Amino acid sequence: QVEKKQFSDWCGEKNANSAMFVIRLNNLAAPALISLDWALLNGFLDIITGGTGTNSEISERKEFTQIDLGLAKDVADMAIVNLNEAWAPVEPLDTQYCRTEVTRKFIGIVPSSEKVYVVSHSIEFCKIVGKFEIIYPCSTLFPVRDKLFASYVLPSPR
Repeated sequence: QVEKKQFSDWCGEKNANSAMFVIRLNNLAAPALISLDWALLNGFLDIITGGTGTNSEISERKEFTQIDLGLAKDVADMAIVNLNEAWAPVEPLDTQYCRTEVTRKFIGIVPSSEKVYVVSHSIEFCKIVGKFEIIYPCSTLFPVRDKLFASYVLPSPR
């Protein structure tokens, strides 16, 4: 699902307990943001550390530990690799991780009044449902808007 909204509206949404990864799209000379909500991230972390990912108390967690954030960055790095692959037919990206943030009001990738595109994916695994989002400021996508609306023939799967 793709929504266009004001950045301040996205920052003020309920259920804002998530880990956010500020990234830089070097080819576009612009920032973007990857957001993983707590339930999804905790399920990943539980599996990575040998659990089943089915802990019923994961939505109750309020704060991330440094270990959680370190493992979460590994998840973000995997997402960045996949993001680069997904964008390759449109515009090759050289995406770089900048920092991790857990408080939406401290993100500051754009002014709060700027419009952003929020690309949301609902992911379910091990009975856990969570949201994975990529937030692109409209100004970030402006240089490639013509390419985004063009038709592409995708390469055959490997």
